[in-house]
Amino acid sequence: MPTILIIDDEADIRALVSLMLQDAGYTVHEAGNGTDGLAQLKENDINLVIIDVMLPDVSGWEVCRRIKETSTLPVIIFTVRSQVYDEARLASVHPDAFINKPFERIELLETVARLLA
Repeated sequence: MPTILIIDDEADIRALVSLMLQDAGYTVHEAGNGTDGLAQLKENDINLVIIDVMLPDVSGWEVCRRIKETSTLPVIIFTVRSQVYDEARLASVHPDAFINKPFERIELLETVARLLA
């Protein structure tokens, strides 16, 4: 089964998403900030990354940009912001999907499955 990395500074969110994904059969790694998340990408065989936009060290946008510079890994941006993102930022970052918090379990699982297909 694919391995997913969750990068979110909220431990409760990480635990909830991890449980949902593990129940669906995925292997899950977690990181509480962007720096740790990027390090885990080097240490583990990751198939998909879920990143919160608001991280305490490096923004989720920057983490996504760094991932996309060196790989084709699918990236889901997790955000509480329901605003439309400006095209310049999206063009430089290239996320594969967005999920707004709060989210539905089925939305998360369908998005993950679609990106891993």
